[in-house]
Amino acid sequence: MLFQKKSKDTADSNIKSHNPIKHIGMMGMCCLLPILIIAIIPFFNINPGTSVVLSGLSSFICPIMMGLMMIGLLRGGKHKGCCKEENKEEIS
Repeated sequence: MLFQKKSKDTADSNIKSHNPIKHIGMMGMCCLLPILIIAIIPFFNINPGTSVVLSGLSSFICPIMMGLMMIGLLRGGKHKGCCKEENKEEIS
């Protein structure tokens, strides 16, 4: 059900096409970035206090990026469909 194929009528009526692979990649990047930062910190000669702060701050990258992505998805979902305001006829 996640990758449900759209019918031709539905695909033609949409202005934007939905690509779930793009969103899966963005989610993977959001979750892998803090893990990579924490894994790379020991290879740099950084003050131990600074490395603790960096690893603590990197744990907030995932929730912040997920929140921004959700806001972008909500704004992107408000594109106009087939029934625009200017095409409505008044019936007397």
